[in-house]
Parts: sequence; C-alpha cells; structure tokens
Amino acid sequence: IKGLPGDAPSPVQTLSRDDIVLSGVSDTAEMVRNLEIASGSDTAPQNEFRFNGNSGSGLANVNLRGVGPTATLVLMDGKRLPNAAQKLADGDRFVDINTIPITMIQRVEVLKDGGSAIYGSDAIAGVVNFITRSDFEGLEISGKFQGTAKGAQDDSTLGAIFGWASEDSRSHFVLGG
Repeated sequence: IKGLPGDAPSPVQTLSRDDIVLSGVSDTAEMVRNLEIASGSDTAPQNEFRFNGNSGSGLANVNLRGVGPTATLVLMDGKRLPNAAQKLADGDRFVDINTIPITMIQRVEVLKDGGSAIYGSDAIAGVVNFITRSDFEGLEISGKFQGTAKGAQDDSTLGAIFGWASEDSRSHFVLGG
C-alpha cells in the first residue's frame, strides 16, 4: 500500500519482520488474530460453524472490523489473491491466509479504513497487504513448540525458507513453507 503515511486520514499499520518474530506467532492466521482491527477474523477449528459443512479445518480469513471476509481485500506484494475453494456457511468467499507461510512474510501493511474508492467494493472494511521476502538469500529453518501443562493444546510449527540470487542480483529464487 504505497503513499500512505501512518498519520494520514487513512492510516496504514505496518508490521515489520522483527515485529512478527518478536510476537512469537506460529502462523499467518495467529498474526492476523493479534491485530486489534481484525476482531472478526475466523480460523478453524475454533470457528468451524462458520465454514460450509464443518469442513474448514486449517482455513483462515481476514475480517477487518467484523464487517465480513468479503469486505476485506487481501493482497500479496500488492496483487489480489484468489479466493479459497471452500465457502463459508453463508456462501461468502474468502482468501485463505493460511496458504501464506509466516516464514515468507517480510512485512504486513494494513489499511485500517475503507479502501473501496481505490480498490473497489471488496475493500470496504480495509486492505491487508502481505509483502514477501522476495530478495532473501541463504537458508533459514525455524521451529516452535507450545504446550500446556495438561497437553490439551500442544502446538508445534516448523518453517523453512531458501533463497538464491544470480551473480548480478537481477534474478532471485525464493522458496518457503
């Protein structure tokens, strides 16, 4: 989201790579849930009733200000992402943000106010733009385990990113998961 400073009439909240790492989140959905503006975002299995036929396990959407996932535009590197194959129970389509590995995210830009004048009707609630680590070089492996004393909510995450650049740095190949 270019040209919008933080103190403009339509402010943009930016999360840097350092902010993401320091927050300790395991995946993209958890990062979005922690945004104060994303109070209505749904992820399964906690909210499986919102998904059609209770088959939404592992899916997550962005729902800024609780207006609905169809009113929030989700971008990756400034380009629109396609909707998930699964529909919500009410027939709404959404972008599954769990398809974006947390290891691939360089920063996140959130246009907190409506962006329909610029982006169209799917940006009524706002815009979330995931900027990827497209110039990453090397290999990075990360792992995380969270557990409770009773073991009821154990969660483990493994992530990796590999990047290569040509000698003249004009070509990059980045793979993450």
